Amino acid sequence: MERFCIITNRSKDEELAVTNEVAEYLKRKGKFVFVAQEECQCEKGCYTDVEKLPENIECIIVIGGDGTLLEASQDLQKTNIPIVGINKGTVGFLADIEAEDYASALDDIIEGNFRIQNHMRLDATVFRKTPDKKGNGARGSALNDVTITRYGFSRIISTAVYVNDVYMTTYKGDGVIVSTPTGSTGYNLSAGGPVCDPALYSIIITPICPHSLTARSVILPADAKITIKVDVSKKTQENEAVVSIDGEMISELSAGGYVEIKKSDIDTKIIKFKRTSFMQIISEKLGK
Repeated sequence: MERFCIITNRSKDEELAVTNEVAEYLKRKGKFVFVAQEECQCEKGCYTDVEKLPENIECIIVIGGDGTLLEASQDLQKTNIPIVGINKGTVGFLADIEAEDYASALDDIIEGNFRIQNHMRLDATVFRKTPDKKGNGARGSALNDVTITRYGFSRIISTAVYVNDVYMTTYKGDGVIVSTPTGSTGYNLSAGGPVCDPALYSIIITPICPHSLTARSVILPADAKITIKVDVSKKTQENEAVVSIDGEMISELSAGGYVEIKKSDIDTKIIKFKRTSFMQIISEKLGK
């Protein structure tokens, strides 16, 4: 690879120490480097203005945590450019290069000692009960998860789950997570859901704090269409739930409204190295 773009979360690398080191290292190797956060004035934190990317960028280097990489993947999803993460966050499942190891990882990329792993995404569309309500038809694409969570405090919501238009179950609690295998180690894991290898193509449905002794996660084929409907309750309010994609709210949802979720036609390409495996990462990050 010859042409690189660096996207930095400045809250994680405030003085751009790691960013500058990485850029200078690549330049000494004779590579083209574009530092997006210095040249793109974006409205939302570390989101990237794709239109300002130079042509023929071959690799995106994200410096930050998993959240930074998720944000970058949102903006870059249609570019098909492989992404690699240098971890300046906490756990780092996606951004799995530690900052002190960047040189050897970059050498591997330059020399071709890596593989590109395709990570499936989920497309979500919101259908509010009242068409003229703000948020009806809101759409988004998730690398990690789509969540439908309660709007108010200290009350539960009822969410009916349909798979390929066939009723499956109703969860009563704080909501539902619909996750990709990539997102299985995120909110899904915290809610008690199963961990899946990110190379898999499947959809995980996990209830959030279910008010039940029997509610469990379900793993479905990647081609399943998931519909999550918010049921009317005894104390229904105008907005019963909030729909979020990779942690960012895209719409409120009233009782009777629903969200349709299906596999995206676009994957996110993430660079992985031969020296690490998902099981090693699980052991290192979660085995404590």
